[in-house]
Amino acid sequence: MASAATPNFQAVKAELGRTIRRFRQDCPPMETARQLLSYDGPGQRLIGIRYDGGRAVYFDEGGRRAIAISFDAAGPASRGGLPIATLETEGALGAWVEKTRYYWGWRNPRYRAGTYE
Repeated sequence: MASAATPNFQAVKAELGRTIRRFRQDCPPMETARQLLSYDGPGQRLIGIRYDGGRAVYFDEGGRRAIAISFDAAGPASRGGLPIATLETEGALGAWVEKTRYYWGWRNPRYRAGTYE
């Protein structure tokens, strides 16, 4: 059975930086990408960037919620974010990401084409 290779951190950061450059003139693209990815880890996963680059969306594994967080050149807002979806069951995250595919300006590779971690 074939499996997709997980992109390395540098490749994901470079791609995210290019997306930020396209949407956000107020943010240094590579530094902002590094900051957004620094919050991606156990318990909180970066899903993607909104279609206009206005917010980053993370999946809070403990609360099983997608949370939209504003960000600027200094990184994600410290005041928290806005819950935009509650995903009660296992597998609901992948279905939600696919259903909302027009929302995204960039999706983390782990949330593309059915490759959900």
